[in-house]
Amino acid sequence: MNQKFLNLTLSASFVAIMAVSGTVLKIPLPPPLPSLSMQFFFSTLAGIILGSKLGAIAMIVYLLLGLAGFPIFTTGGGIGYIFYPSFGYILGFIGSAFISGYFREFIEKNHRIILVKWLFVGNLLSLIFVYICGVSYIYLIKNFYTGSNISIIVAIQVGMLSFIPSDLLWCIFSAIIGKKILCLKSSLKIR
Repeated sequence: MNQKFLNLTLSASFVAIMAVSGTVLKIPLPPPLPSLSMQFFFSTLAGIILGSKLGAIAMIVYLLLGLAGFPIFTTGGGIGYIFYPSFGYILGFIGSAFISGYFREFIEKNHRIILVKWLFVGNLLSLIFVYICGVSYIYLIKNFYTGSNISIIVAIQVGMLSFIPSDLLWCIFSAIIGKKILCLKSSLKIR
């Protein structure tokens, strides 16, 4: 199979999966909490499968399509979405895919054997990045755009603490599934 065609197909698939996981596969939570979705899981899986660059590019395409007006974010789309407190997480997904992918590439290059535990560590690092982006954005939007004047502690409580258990599970599942898909790619001699 042509590698460029495969990369294009996989990248487009992750853009579509992100859209579906943000609009259909979400669990609404009471305000001020954002919806619970599988988007973090798919951003890390995109990095593991596609690599750092293609994974990040797939997340950028997802972001641009949403900002262009396609209702693929958890509560819609359009350029005005940059004023939503949850927009920081979407920005974080770009870094999430890059970090997970970079970590997988580093392990592959230096150790030759990719273990689930190391993919999990890469996913944890990407989760930290997503939390930094998401919580910072909540804090900034609430304080400087909506005028809600919340503390950083409240931003952390709303944007991170309630999601840690599910996000840790996503880190584990992404590492396990990513390893299985990488093994499948390797057995099919697809690089």
